[in-house]
Amino acid sequence: DRINDYLKNVEDSTYYATVKYDLDVDESEITMDLVDAFEMMEPFGNNNHRPLVRLVENNLVVAPCKNNQNHISITTKSGFQIFAFSYAKQSYQFLAEGDKELVIELQSSIYGTRVPKGVLKACNCNNLYYNRQYLSAYKYELLSYKNNGVAKCNLINAEQFKEVLGNSLFGTLVIAENEEDYKLFMNKCRLDYQEYIYSANKNNYSKIILAPDLRDEKLALGLYSKIIFLRKPLTNNVISYINSKTKADVYVVNRDNRADNISFSREVFAKYYESLKKINNVEFTNFFTSFRRVKSTMSDINVQQMAFCIAIFEELEILKVERNPYKLSFIPSGKVDLYSSEIYKKLSN
Repeated sequence: DRINDYLKNVEDSTYYATVKYDLDVDESEITMDLVDAFEMMEPFGNNNHRPLVRLVENNLVVAPCKNNQNHISITTKSGFQIFAFSYAKQSYQFLAEGDKELVIELQSSIYGTRVPKGVLKACNCNNLYYNRQYLSAYKYELLSYKNNGVAKCNLINAEQFKEVLGNSLFGTLVIAENEEDYKLFMNKCRLDYQEYIYSANKNNYSKIILAPDLRDEKLALGLYSKIIFLRKPLTNNVISYINSKTKADVYVVNRDNRADNISFSREVFAKYYESLKKINNVEFTNFFTSFRRVKSTMSDINVQQMAFCIAIFEELEILKVERNPYKLSFIPSGKVDLYSSEIYKKLSN
């Protein structure tokens, strides 16, 4: 009780995440002489941490590491290489326009000629990267969330953003499914923490996340007291799914949402069924990386249609979807009636 009483008088700003580093460097200053100078401070350990340097870069090339695709290799314009371990899901941070602040630990390569390499410890981007094509499919990907419970939520309008959000640094998660809603919200209620698809860490800072993977453990739904959808999902399934994962109050902005740019034709579903079978039991990072593979064999593929077809096939139990890693497994079956799908019936009317 006394701890809680004490914390009531501590400003929220005390808890803002900060990154500490020892030295600002220009890329031209990163030489083996600097690496060797740092290594003279060994042994490193408790109370003598490895020095950290901050490097500000703009144009970066990102690629998964060959031996483990959970790790990524980042290369600067002049060829300096930085490794980011277990960072594949956050690799979007390096693709945004504008400056990226990289806090790194310097090491030397252990193979061949000794050259400086970096190990990423923290990254801060001025802008949020997102893929507009993939955003267009997100509302259909939400159809894959299933729960039999009753959806409990509060309908609000855009003028109530600030009232619902409050002014606490903690406890509110805002979910945007498209660029338009994201920008409108940010113009009305600026949030310091903005993310795309995956959460960078597990905490309950108030933040907005664009097209989130709600199954991502780091999103930690249970830590929030309020969750705001900036647009009504196409069905209530995802709301009831969230109700089953958290006691948070769920708010939904009462904006119309329609199924558009998709076909309900059985012939189209059959075409996608045959194309998706080509990636049967192949593992991917997520839905979007599987889309890129299918696109290589189906030039006229529509990403919204693919997400919609997968949700329907899964509901009809002719397809099993595993999501970590993402994998489609087809279940042998006879002919199925699309109208046996509640989602198909609801959206085709």
